[in-house]
Amino acid sequence: MKTLSKLVDDPKGQRFLIALLVLFLGAAMFGWSQEIAHEPGFPIDDAWIFQVFARNLAQAHQVAFNVQVPATGVSSWLWFLLLTPGYWLPISPFLWSHMLTLLGTIAVGWTVLELGSLFIPGPLSRRWGLLAAVLTVCEWHIMWSSLGGMETPLFTWLSLLLVFLYKRERPLWMQGVVGGLLIVTRVEGILLVGLVWLWNLKRNTWRGQVVLALTTVLITLPMFGVNWSVGGMFLPNTWAAKGLTIHQPEAGIVFLGEYVFMLLLGLNVLLVPTILFFLHASRSQIRQFALPIAWVLLLLCVYVFTFPIAYHHLRYMMPTLPWWILFGVSGTAMLWQKNRAVGWMQLGITAVFAAGMVGFGANVYAWNVQNINGQHVAVGKWLESHTPTDTVVAAEDIGGIGYFSHRQVVDIQGLVTPEVLPLLRAGQSLTPFLCSQSVKFLAVYPHVFARFADGFEPEPVFRAHLNLNTINPDVNLDVYQAKACAH
Repeated sequence: MKTLSKLVDDPKGQRFLIALLVLFLGAAMFGWSQEIAHEPGFPIDDAWIFQVFARNLAQAHQVAFNVQVPATGVSSWLWFLLLTPGYWLPISPFLWSHMLTLLGTIAVGWTVLELGSLFIPGPLSRRWGLLAAVLTVCEWHIMWSSLGGMETPLFTWLSLLLVFLYKRERPLWMQGVVGGLLIVTRVEGILLVGLVWLWNLKRNTWRGQVVLALTTVLITLPMFGVNWSVGGMFLPNTWAAKGLTIHQPEAGIVFLGEYVFMLLLGLNVLLVPTILFFLHASRSQIRQFALPIAWVLLLLCVYVFTFPIAYHHLRYMMPTLPWWILFGVSGTAMLWQKNRAVGWMQLGITAVFAAGMVGFGANVYAWNVQNINGQHVAVGKWLESHTPTDTVVAAEDIGGIGYFSHRQVVDIQGLVTPEVLPLLRAGQSLTPFLCSQSVKFLAVYPHVFARFADGFEPEPVFRAHLNLNTINPDVNLDVYQAKACAH
C-alpha cells in the first residue's frame, strides 16, 4: 500500500501508472480484436489510405495514392510523415502505426495529468489530475483511437499541449511550434492557434505576437505549399471531396445530436458534476477554463455549420473529450470538498461506469476491425488474386482496397481523384470518365451501384458479406465487372 501511495503521489510514478494502463488496455483491446476478427487490422478504412500514402512515399518517393499520380488525399500531413518510417524499419508498418497511436495516447494522459493539477486547485490537485488522466485514457472513444491507425491521438495531444504551454506561459516560439504542428496534423487546429494568439494579447507585446505568428507560419508553410503545387488548393483535397457529401439542411442538427449522444454514452456520470461545476464554480475558476471552453465550442460550431460528418464515432470531436472529463473531475472535486460521503459515492459510480465502458469500447473496436477486414480488406485481397496487375479499379472506399490489391484505384468520391469532383457537383454520370480511365472493376455498396448500372454488369463477380455490420448500413460490398464502354 505504501508503494502504491508513493506511486500515486509521485509525478514520475503517476506517469508510469498512466503509461502502464494505456499499454494494458491496448494489449487487451488488440487481443480481443484478434478473437473477433482473427487477423490484425484497423477499425476504419481511412487508416489504410494513410498506409498507402506512407508506403508510396517510402518506396516510390512520391506523395501519391496511385504511383505516378500525385495527390493530396491525406487529411493529416504530420501523421502521414510519421507513418512513413514504418516502411523503412525492420518491423511491421502495422506495428509501427500502433506504437505511434499508443504513444500518442500516453502523451494525452500525461498532459491531462499536468492540466488537472493546473485547473483543479487544492492540496490534492495532483491526485485529481491523476483521476482525470485515468478516466481519459479509459474513455472508450479515446481507447478506440489508441489503436485506430489515425491521427486522432496526435491531434488531441498537441491541442492539450498547446493549452498547457499557454497556461504555463512558456516562450511564444515554443507555442508557435506546437501550434504549427497542430495545424499540420489537422487544419482545423488553426482555430485553437487563433484562440491562443488572442489570449496572448492580454499579456504580451506585439513583438511577441509576431514571433508566435511567424513561428506557426514557418511550420505550416511546407504543407500549404505542397497542397497548392499538387492539388491547386491550400487545403488537402479531402476537404473539397468530403464537403460534397454534406448537402442535407438537417446534417448540422444530426451532427449536434450525435455529439450530445457521444457525451452521454462516453461520459454520462461525469455530466452531473460538470453541470454542478459550471453552476457553483467561482468566476475565477470558470475563467481558468475560458480558453478550453472557447476551443470546444468553436470546434463544435465549425463542424455543425460547415462540415457535419457524423460517422466514425464522431472522431473529429474526440479531441474535446479530455476537456469534458476535466470539467467533470473538477465538479467531483467540488462535491468531495463539500460533502465527503457524496463525493465518495460519485467516485464509486464513476469507477464502475468507467470499467464497464472499457469493455464496451473494446467490443466496438473489435467488431469495427472485423468489419473493415471482412469488406474492404477482403475486396482488396480478391482483386489482387483475381485480376491482372495493370487492372484499374473504381471504388467508393479506397483504403483497404488500394493497400491490399496493389492496383490503380479511381476514387469515385474524389479524395484522391479530384477530376470527379466537377462531375459530382454538376450531378453528371461518372461512367464516361471511368471508361476514359480504362476502369475494369467497380467496388461499391449495392445502393450506390444504381448510379453506375449503365457501365457495369448487373451481377457482382465478388461479394464481401458481413453477418454483423457495425460500420455502415450495408452488409455487402460488391465488385462489378465493366461492360464494353460505349462512350
